[in-house]
Amino acid sequence: MLEDQNQKLIGIVSNADLRREILRTVDQPELFNIERMINMNPISIEPNKTVTEMLSLVKLYDFPINYLPVVDTDHRVKGVVSFLNLVKGEL
Repeated sequence: MLEDQNQKLIGIVSNADLRREILRTVDQPELFNIERMINMNPISIEPNKTVTEMLSLVKLYDFPINYLPVVDTDHRVKGVVSFLNLVKGEL
């Protein structure tokens, strides 16, 4: 997770983003670009949401969401919930 000096969420870089960039530049490592890996519009959730609400949000997307940034109404980072934590919380 990337945040600015005011703790506002800038974006995230996932393992998949890193793997894609490595594979894209494996023959030309000088072209490796960190900015290209940053998801500047990540899916996030507010701190007051329940586990059920978080799981419902994750289910809306057809791609895996491994980490869900938790941000307040000012978009300041309050934490992160992993998919594993969501599943454990549901049980």
